[in-house]
Amino acid sequence: MFSCLTCDVEVASTKNIEELKAIISLINRYDAICMFFIEISQKNFDLYKGISNLFEKHEVGLHIHWGSMESYAKGLEKISIETMQTELEISLELLNKLGFKPISFRGGGLCCTDASLRLLKEYGFKIDSSVAAKLDEKEGWFQGHGSVPYMGYYYPSKRSYNIPAVSLKDKVGILEVPVTRMIPSGRSWFPYTLTPDNPFYKFIVYEWMMKSHGKSKALITPIFHSWGEGKLRGNKFPKFLEKLDQLIRFLINRDIKFIKFESLL
Repeated sequence: MFSCLTCDVEVASTKNIEELKAIISLINRYDAICMFFIEISQKNFDLYKGISNLFEKHEVGLHIHWGSMESYAKGLEKISIETMQTELEISLELLNKLGFKPISFRGGGLCCTDASLRLLKEYGFKIDSSVAAKLDEKEGWFQGHGSVPYMGYYYPSKRSYNIPAVSLKDKVGILEVPVTRMIPSGRSWFPYTLTPDNPFYKFIVYEWMMKSHGKSKALITPIFHSWGEGKLRGNKFPKFLEKLDQLIRFLINRDIKFIKFESLL
């Protein structure tokens, strides 16, 4: 079995940068690998200057909250292609200035449609990680993915992004690497990310092993955030690091290897 750790990087202050450095230092301590999906704009661009070298051992992808968070309230299908194109072009230009050329993408709120996948492909992306297998909630900003299969990764079918292609002719969009759910569905969105008050991260492995067995090579894809889920600011951030440490050691102790997204292509 393999694991692609993923971190959504959403920084707005120098304190957030210091927290990000602590996260990277912890991951490096275990010689693990992480995909950092960076949300970038003119507002936070200067914060990233001078820290590009921190990602040297890892991968950098792009993270966008489509429509400046409007996709949470209206649904991604209500955001125009023109708006999405503008956001992609601005973000890619800024990341390029930092020396990054991302080929992997994650939409905020795990927002994803067939149209967004086709657009990402047009802009040179190879991998998307904006869905979560069997996530059947659709509350507030979180987009449901009730039909996404328990598979390590797959190319979507022309019928839908949540149906694997059965042939080369049936493939559309880019490689889909689903986020591995933290606990069984039926709960609010926050258990799907790593928080210090969520002890259920072990289900990442147990549920995925059970549900994906025999369908594809098992790939554990946990998700966490650089800013600690909002609740974790101040003196709670050390607890977040403690849980992240436990998660990494849990995976290592089960001989689960850390790999990069690009190795899946």
